[in-house]
Amino acid sequence: MTLQSVKSKSNSPHGKGKLPWIELDGEVVTDSHFIIQFLERRFNLNTDSHLTRADLATKTAFQRMIEEHFYFAVTHSLYTAEFSKVQATFNGSSFGKKIIGYLIRGQLLKQTRSQGIGRHTQEEVKALCDEDLGAVSQLVGEKRFILGTGEQPSTLDAIMFGALSGIEALPFESDMGSLMHEKYPNLVRYVRTLRDVYWPDWPDLLISAGGKKPQ
Repeated sequence: MTLQSVKSKSNSPHGKGKLPWIELDGEVVTDSHFIIQFLERRFNLNTDSHLTRADLATKTAFQRMIEEHFYFAVTHSLYTAEFSKVQATFNGSSFGKKIIGYLIRGQLLKQTRSQGIGRHTQEEVKALCDEDLGAVSQLVGEKRFILGTGEQPSTLDAIMFGALSGIEALPFESDMGSLMHEKYPNLVRYVRTLRDVYWPDWPDLLISAGGKKPQ
């Protein structure tokens, strides 16, 4: 499949204001959940056909936890206690980084407060992240992939990789990254396995984008 990266002046061209979004044959779809459903219908795919009904129920529950809880907890942590580290990774002049950083920070913290996570203390948010990571760690165990026999990927692996790789690959020390590395090494192994299977050129891509070579 040939992909094209397009810069847009808005988060979404049709008003939802959510990321990610795609456009295919003039039709715009927003949010990874609906994007996956749309692509499966369009190309007559069933990526989770090997899963049992119990597996599908587990997938739905963990997807909601990651997208509607864990994401907000990690975002709140990064843009409060560790905001200076995040800001340092932005491109541009020092002044530009400061302005852009505070604009993004304001929008994200407004979202986390509206969702509810942003009303907790930093220690409480970290504890919530710990609980979420612990649940995922138990589900993954020592399997290669997260559901079924562990030998075949599902859409939940894609969701988990998107959430966990962002912590595992941070270019600076963070509370969430340290928690994952020190307490849940099986999640580090899981993320790196997916990365090596599906993105063997990951190190080169990071370096070409100005990042550091991952472990």
